[in-house]
Amino acid sequence: MSGPQYPYDPLGQGNQEPNYPTQPGYPQQPGYPQQPSYPQQPNYPQPAYPSQPLYPQYGDPQQPGYPQPGFGYGAPPSQYPGQPAYGGPPQPPRRPNRLPLIIGIVAAVVLLCVVLPGALFAIGVFRGLSSVGRGVRNMEATETAQAAQGTPTSATDLTIYENPMDGTHLDWQNDANCSFKSDGYHITAAFICYAPPEDVANVTVSVTAKQLTGVTNKFYGLVVRRASKGNYYVFGVDGNGKWAFYVVKNNKVTAVVDVTANAAILTGLGVANTLQVTAVGSHFVFVVNGTQVGQADDSSFSAGWLGLEGDDGIDVAYTNFKAVQPSA
Repeated sequence: MSGPQYPYDPLGQGNQEPNYPTQPGYPQQPGYPQQPSYPQQPNYPQPAYPSQPLYPQYGDPQQPGYPQPGFGYGAPPSQYPGQPAYGGPPQPPRRPNRLPLIIGIVAAVVLLCVVLPGALFAIGVFRGLSSVGRGVRNMEATETAQAAQGTPTSATDLTIYENPMDGTHLDWQNDANCSFKSDGYHITAAFICYAPPEDVANVTVSVTAKQLTGVTNKFYGLVVRRASKGNYYVFGVDGNGKWAFYVVKNNKVTAVVDVTANAAILTGLGVANTLQVTAVGSHFVFVVNGTQVGQADDSSFSAGWLGLEGDDGIDVAYTNFKAVQPSA
């Protein structure tokens, strides 16, 4: 029977005597773990045990790159006094790139120099056009209002005579047939009442007339060129929306324009219509409420008085009488 076989001793200690137990502390004894073999290279850090700070086993602590104590506990501090910040040596501050800012400023200046003058010019032009447009509209509105009132639109026209017919200028006939009242000059019979100017030739005459009472088929209106008694022209309307132009010679009436209906003439009692006649030479133009309703030619009389006509059985109130000498 052979003796027990002992394993080879790799550490060179030799075989043990038979029947002797292996001494404790030797690496090959059973039950003891083999110690780790650490490399003996210089500056090689050894693993830290929990109770000990992590210090290197070899090398010079003053050499660059040598780990500082305290790394075994939590995170390393952000910076030790006197030591450069982690991540390498401090870098010099980078100069900001100001090229985009400079380009933006130059572009803004160019935009202001090019666009702003153009915008201001456009605004000025727009304002000028707006002013012109407003002026045209105001002029048109003024002309429309003047036409509605039977007044001329030319700035060179010369006013011959004007009376609001409200009793402030009592230079007309004032009696039972033709009288001034608070609401106008009333004619209540088949009478013609004349204005002060005499021998008026070319003229634009206008008045506002309102029939207050009576039947609506009787005519009333403007008289022009009354050359003498029983010789004149009359432009009249009635309450049914019709108009006519007559020449009266020696008290004989002849229609130059016979009775004609026109929608511009307002109908009924208590309704005002503004009448206007323009007589230049032998040509006559007739306007009601700003609308031309007709024209005619007659050379019977070249000049005369201006007046207003009524009829029996009706009461007509007149206001705003005006006579203007047209420029052409």
